[in-house]
Amino acid sequence: MSALPTEIIAEILSKLPVKSLLRFLCVCKSWKSLIKSPTFVKIHLNQTLICNSDRHLLLSYYSLHSAELDLHHNRLSFSELNHPLNPLKGVRLVGSCNGVLCISDNSFNDIILYNPLTKSHRKLPSNQFPSPKLHMNVFGFGYDGKTDDYKVLKMVQGFEENFNSEAQVYSLNNNSWKSVQCIKEIFERADLWVMKEYGDEESWMKLCSIRQLESISGCIQLRPVVYSKDGRRILLEINNCKFGWYDLESETVEIFAAHGLPNRPFETSFFMGSLISFEE
Repeated sequence: MSALPTEIIAEILSKLPVKSLLRFLCVCKSWKSLIKSPTFVKIHLNQTLICNSDRHLLLSYYSLHSAELDLHHNRLSFSELNHPLNPLKGVRLVGSCNGVLCISDNSFNDIILYNPLTKSHRKLPSNQFPSPKLHMNVFGFGYDGKTDDYKVLKMVQGFEENFNSEAQVYSLNNNSWKSVQCIKEIFERADLWVMKEYGDEESWMKLCSIRQLESISGCIQLRPVVYSKDGRRILLEINNCKFGWYDLESETVEIFAAHGLPNRPFETSFFMGSLISFEE
């Protein structure tokens, strides 16, 4: 391997899962330097996204458990993740993006960006913006490709007359929070957008607009889960407690009972293997 050009070695290594690459850090100094370089980290991430490989299933409920998707043997073996949060305060999954998990304790006082494979993490600074006594927080996590930045969104819905709803955004690049313009307090619809060609910003298309219907009155959160087999309906998770089929043609929602669920609630998500690190 030492006789091969660095470009060839990088191309070969970029196709391997993260766990293998972490073992290869001990092969030699040149490999360690290559694998830890920002350029290789991005190449490896892009390769993983294109091949849809190194996928892991994640369960969260007061703890985090992960399982590598074994498509060849059709089995799952879960193991608990030793995340950096205080286990006595519980753990919530805010979101997952590019192999990075955004997790928090149950009170959302401590929020952490965490790579479960490399064990690298970054604790977010405290949010200094005041909130009313009666309020509800909704969090989101994602990647801004234009600025190469990971961001956490905190939406604060106040229930007091003198408080308008607002949004606060954390930037990893700046390691700080900022408050953005006031947002509309009442949402009349939920828009579902899809990217027809991955990585092509021009291919974004609004699939549908789900209006506030009587069948889902009082809805706070809507999350699309999966298409029906015929592609005419979308399964929605509503308020983290019930499910409904949204008909794309009639624009109606049919709530239905779900049987055989676990006797305690947990959230299911996916994350992919990546080498992203939060070392300063």
